[in-house]
Amino acid sequence: MYIKYFQLGSDNLAKVKCLICGNLFDKDKESNIKVSNRYVHEKCFYETEQGHLLQLEKYIKTIMSVDKITPLIKRQIQRFHEENKYSYNGIFLTLKYFYEVKNGDPHKARGIGIVEYVYDDAKNYYEQLQKVAKNIDNITLTKDLTRVFTIISPLRKNKKQKIDLSQLEGE
Repeated sequence: MYIKYFQLGSDNLAKVKCLICGNLFDKDKESNIKVSNRYVHEKCFYETEQGHLLQLEKYIKTIMSVDKITPLIKRQIQRFHEENKYSYNGIFLTLKYFYEVKNGDPHKARGIGIVEYVYDDAKNYYEQLQKVAKNIDNITLTKDLTRVFTIISPLRKNKKQKIDLSQLEGE
């Protein structure tokens, strides 16, 4: 009979395989999300559609200061996703654009209906950001940059002339 013994504290006990990327990782040391009975890197999870939906819901809860997503908002998310073919990440970025870049007031809104009207503006905004980031990556500096420091000496105060008291007594 073959019995395999595990040492307490062994590194093998907490290693799991990521459901998405397939890499092994330590579930106790790395951030992860449990999906049914399996584990996924948090980074891998947020790259999936399900992860984008969860990220969108978390953001809505945060900006609207609510504990649960209302049925109205769930219907709006579903309608935007199915009828308008907006991705969950697109809806998330649109809301982020409207509330953080355009400084919209989330407390005036009952839902997320603004997404329809701002989606194209947000899309253009993020495309421009990507272009700028790409252009920055393409820039190469040809000159050596040098910094020139000029040290200004502190101004000296005029010293008052000392008076000789012995001269004052003689007068």
